[in-house]
Amino acid sequence: MDRDDSESNHIVGSSGWLYADLLIVLFIAGLSLIPANTTSPSIKLATTIVPTIVKIATTFPTSTAVRINEIVNTSPTPVINATSTPIIGLSQIPIAFTVTSNASQLLTPQNKAEREHIREQIKQLIESGIIPPNARAGLVLTFGNSNSLSEGQNLARIFNELLKESFPEIFGDAATRDLGWVRPSTRGQLDVEVYIFAAK
Repeated sequence: MDRDDSESNHIVGSSGWLYADLLIVLFIAGLSLIPANTTSPSIKLATTIVPTIVKIATTFPTSTAVRINEIVNTSPTPVINATSTPIIGLSQIPIAFTVTSNASQLLTPQNKAEREHIREQIKQLIESGIIPPNARAGLVLTFGNSNSLSEGQNLARIFNELLKESFPEIFGDAATRDLGWVRPSTRGQLDVEVYIFAAK
């Protein structure tokens, strides 16, 4: 009786291992089928797309196909517009002129007549063409002649303010510098250098 039991247990144990081995074999076989199923649609898709592309390309008219070739194969070329706006630069040669004034009267804010006298001189310079009427000043250097440097700079400041206020179309955007000369003999004289914008 004990012998039969041991033999039956041996058979049951062997069959258990057999089923386990069979499951492992089936699992491995299933894994081997996965790449084949996932790659086959992409291969099939490629074989169906290529003929479609060729067919579409061959249905284009000749002129259209040539134009497509030109668009695809031709790299963009920069276009230089000959009529574009010229580059603007500051002229290296200044327009130089001299304006006379009564220093004491010009330094008095209440004295409007002296300021009007200076405006008339600038107007004459513009009308005579020394300062072109269509010019646009970029930089104005004004040297005020006086007994001291500080007074000469004050004269230059007042003159530059008059320029910008009275003739904004020419001097409105210009940068100005209030400079001075220590020249007592020509006190009240204003030496001016105007640098205008010019096309290069």
